[in-house]
Amino acid sequence: MAVGSDAFSLQAASHDTVTVRAAEVAGLLQSSFGPILKNCIGGSTRPATLARTLAVDRTLAARLLRAHRATDAAQILHEIPAPGGLRIILEAAAAIGAPQELIDRAGFAVRSFEQLIDEFPDGRAALDAALGGISDRVLARNAKSAAQSIHRSMTSLLGYQAEVMLATTIVQPSADGLSTDTVYVLGKCGVRRLRASSPITVFGWRGEANGTDPCHRRIETIDGAVQPELGSDYLIREFCTKPAPPLSLYQTSDLSLYTLAANVPRVNIPVTVIGAQVVRNSGPRFQSTETSFHWETHTPRFPCKVLLADVFVRDDVFVNRPPTLTTTLHSIASGASRPDAPAFQLDDVSLGPMMQSLGRGIRGTATADIPEYERLMGTVFGRLGWDAERFQGYRCRLQYPVPLVSLTFWFDLLAPPEQDGR
Repeated sequence: MAVGSDAFSLQAASHDTVTVRAAEVAGLLQSSFGPILKNCIGGSTRPATLARTLAVDRTLAARLLRAHRATDAAQILHEIPAPGGLRIILEAAAAIGAPQELIDRAGFAVRSFEQLIDEFPDGRAALDAALGGISDRVLARNAKSAAQSIHRSMTSLLGYQAEVMLATTIVQPSADGLSTDTVYVLGKCGVRRLRASSPITVFGWRGEANGTDPCHRRIETIDGAVQPELGSDYLIREFCTKPAPPLSLYQTSDLSLYTLAANVPRVNIPVTVIGAQVVRNSGPRFQSTETSFHWETHTPRFPCKVLLADVFVRDDVFVNRPPTLTTTLHSIASGASRPDAPAFQLDDVSLGPMMQSLGRGIRGTATADIPEYERLMGTVFGRLGWDAERFQGYRCRLQYPVPLVSLTFWFDLLAPPEQDGR
């Protein structure tokens, strides 16, 4: 039995917005396939029942049923099978005796869907991207799928990956009371070299370091050694693979890169590397005419499955409110001084990151991503001699972070002492 007929002529779309077009086509699909589903399987909602009745693939059946249950147009069009899959459904339904009138009506809906897809230059993928603009749920699913695809592509291009990227920041007032000291605990867990390739940069930090003058920014280990030249001196060895793989340090006036040699690790042998450094006098503690924010940014360059980004701030260092969290495309610009600056909005990437409060101290920091994380943080605070109970923690966990999309925590700076009466 032939599927569809020419009884329904397709008319050119008279609507000029994606929202209206999506609602029109989604309504046609849902209203026309609903009676066919009822005719074939009655009130059942089980994909296995539909797949068995029509002798079609179970995944195809599951997608059609999810679209049938969806409550908005964007979800319907995102979930529903491609036109080719829908025609397979209609052929199978016709073969078991579904009324031709229902088949013809659904065939018209499929052709309408196909026409909508053809209106976009890259077909279904571009339509899905457009649907993300009218549904946060579709946007989140698109972002997750795209991030996984980018991870696979970058792993293939670079020839290495990691299970977990750790980026923890700890901030407290500097000795002068006017600036901040910042600790960066950086890690790559489960680094695998998948083919022989160039050296791998596992950590990187940008910012000027001006020698040992205590009035200027300088870099130390968490044990107080000032700017050692060996990259391995920054490792926290008890949390690294044993023996800890050696790190080389490449430095310019404003950039530090910590790298594994070209033959380390060996192909498909996982290693874990965790290190830390203290940046003394890293930034202003109080508002100025230049800025009213402090920001901590992590820009992944390394394909990994999870980014665990924590920030711990002492109770007296910033305004007492949670930070703002943003994800933006790494820009050639020097960086916006505040997240609501017009230029900042140009690079926004809608990854929808969620922030979790960890409370005070480190007792609530345990994570399955890094089983010894709480002990690691206890070690860092202990060797620094800082009181962990005075620090409030915040966490963002991203699955498949997108390389060169920056994750930034924004904190409000305190008013200068002369303005707050101190």
